[in-house]
Amino acid sequence: MTYMATLEELETAGVLKRVRIRIALPDRERRSLWVMPAVENWIRKELKELVAFEPTDISPELQARGLFKMFIAGEALSEGEEFRLMRPMEHDVYELRSADLRFFGWFYRPSVFIAVAADTMERVHTISGLSSGYRNAVSAARASINLDPPKYIEGASIRHVFSI
Repeated sequence: MTYMATLEELETAGVLKRVRIRIALPDRERRSLWVMPAVENWIRKELKELVAFEPTDISPELQARGLFKMFIAGEALSEGEEFRLMRPMEHDVYELRSADLRFFGWFYRPSVFIAVAADTMERVHTISGLSSGYRNAVSAARASINLDPPKYIEGASIRHVFSI
């Protein structure tokens, strides 16, 4: 029998990192967001250098912070604007989205999202095949990670993955 790790053990091993955002009372953490090292590095380095596509929008860094806070606090997210299930749907890969950012990953359990890749909306929409490449990267990362089964919510609807 092969031993499978928990999220916390994978964090200790450096495979994942839990995103922590300060949430003001009376809110509390209702969901958890985990990132792989590539996303953590992208957030620390590239995100800080980005400017909003529309000059009237807040900075991408603030967009990410707001999206993460909304997600973790369990706020309702708008389908299509702040998240979406990517096609083909049977891959069970999701995007968390802001005006300028895309975070690609999967739901390990209801309300537990693991992000594998991140990029800008502009690049995803202008570089042919980039979106499907990220979808495939999520599927490959999910298959390779040594995580307690089941590794993801298979064939679930939006309400299943966003339950509180």
